[in-house]
This record gives sequence, C-alpha cells and structure tokens, in this order.
Amino acid sequence: MQKIPLQDVRELKVRARELAGSRRPAVVVAGADDPVTLASVRDALAAGLVRAVLVGEKDRIEQLAGSGALEFDGSEVVDCSADEAIPRSLDLLRDRGFDLLMKGRVKTGDLLGAFLDHSRGLRTERILSHLGVFTAPGRPGLMIITDGGLNLAPDLEHKKDILLNAVEVAHRLGLETPRVAVLAHVEKSPHHDLPMIRHAEELTRLNREGLLAGCLVEGPLAFDNAVSEAAAGRKGISGPVAGRADILLANEIGMGNVIYKAVQSWLDGVIAGIVVGGKVPVITPSRADSEESKLAAIALGVILSSPADGGYTT
Repeated sequence: MQKIPLQDVRELKVRARELAGSRRPAVVVAGADDPVTLASVRDALAAGLVRAVLVGEKDRIEQLAGSGALEFDGSEVVDCSADEAIPRSLDLLRDRGFDLLMKGRVKTGDLLGAFLDHSRGLRTERILSHLGVFTAPGRPGLMIITDGGLNLAPDLEHKKDILLNAVEVAHRLGLETPRVAVLAHVEKSPHHDLPMIRHAEELTRLNREGLLAGCLVEGPLAFDNAVSEAAAGRKGISGPVAGRADILLANEIGMGNVIYKAVQSWLDGVIAGIVVGGKVPVITPSRADSEESKLAAIALGVILSSPADGGYTT
C-alpha cells in the first residue's frame, strides 16, 4: 500500500480503516470495566477499526455495555478481578499475539511497569516514549510532539531513543524524511554546558554524520523558529528544519506536556496520544482527551501495529 503522507489528523481514521480490512486488529483493554474507556472502544468498533478483547470484571463490563446503547457484539470478555486485569491483559498479548494494548480502569504507571518486565517479552532495546500526533494550525501535514507524558528528564541516550521512536512513527504516516526540531529556550546560547543545549547540538551532529538516519535534525531551536518560517526568517535562521519541523523533540516532560496540552485545550485540537517503543503500541487515554482524540489514538495504534508492507490479512 502506497504511503501517501497524511495531511490532517482526522485522516488517521481513514488510513486505519483501510489497513484494518475485514480482519481488524485486536485491542486488549486492561480494566475495561470503565464507562469512558468503553465509550471509546465502542466508537472504534463502530468505525470498523478494531475488534475488542475486554479484560476486567465481566458483570460490570456487561452492565456498562448494556447501558447507553453501547454495542459490543463480537467482542471477547475476559473475566478477572481488578488486581488481575494488567497481568491477564499482558499474557493475552504475549500468548495470543494480539495487536494493541489500551489502558482502562488501571494506573498508567502500573500498566507500563508490568509491560516492561523482561519476562513478558514485550519490550525492545529502546525505551518507551509518549508522543502526540496533531495537525498544526495554518499548515498542511501532521506534526508530532514528544515526549510530553512519560520520560521526566531524558539524558542524551534516551533522547536518541525518543527521537528514533518518533521518526519511525512519522515513516509509518508517510513522511519519508521527517524534519526534527530539538527544542530549547533559545536557538543560540553561549552556555554549551547546559544539557538542553549540549544534547541538541550532539543530536544534530549525529544526524549530520549519518548516525541518526531517516530524518533531518536541527537544534537547538526555540519553538517559534521550529514551527514558523516567518519567525525563523526574522532571526536569520535557515536550514531544512527551521520553521518547517514535523517532529518537535522536547527537552523534558514539562516542555512537551505544555505543548501537548496547548494543542489539546487552547487550540481545541485533535491530538492522538500513544506510547511507542515496545513490541505493540500502548494507548493511554487521558480523561481530558476529547472523544475525537481518543478515537484518533486508537486509529494511530492500528496504523502502527499493522504490517509495514500493507494491511492486516485474514
């Protein structure tokens, strides 16, 4: 299937439906006995994106599914206590080869901590990282902000992983050579001993020497110079990334989280948040996410979990 770059975050659902086909990937929902989570799964089922494996207290799941006109025909329910929801969900991913994991009525830290247990076989050599895919105001194409939800203060090695995780996602979304802006508070600083500045310069060097491939990296860049060609021009900043970044690599979780929530709340934008870097994508919806954002996150998970050379097969 030709990977034409998506132009709007709402197109994630269309691309995911094409990839899902008649088979549809299976999403394992850990702690599915939660009305907000079930509503998101219902929307994904109605859109033809997934089939659901609902893990949790069966009586409560069936009670919730039977209210509010929720439709879960064909879904599998795995009955277990709240304490068993996480291990049972991870066992299902490992033993039955299901495609996606979604957080329900469980704590994110508990879910990801268990996911990273080596005995589960679900981790890779890279760290997990959180990213958000959204449509930037005033320009076509998708953008990615990372990491605004998982890694508190990543060192240089972790930033490499976070960057490469985001680049892989960009590739799956049709961007052959995504432009990565390594963000800082300024684009030029005499304080090269600051980790923020030093890391940005080192990531840029590694990219130019071919050691971080598949993308173009520039940094440090302040936010305005990363996303606005006019702002970059006024400051005399040139280059392939300045003003045209596809990926915004935050210095630490606070910076990334503010940008993520500015898109979500201030701009009232749709943003698909997901945890990547493991063998399966992990959808960790926030109560603050809009229903459209939650559906976009599931659609993104479908795209990322599909075979790289095409959609799911029967």
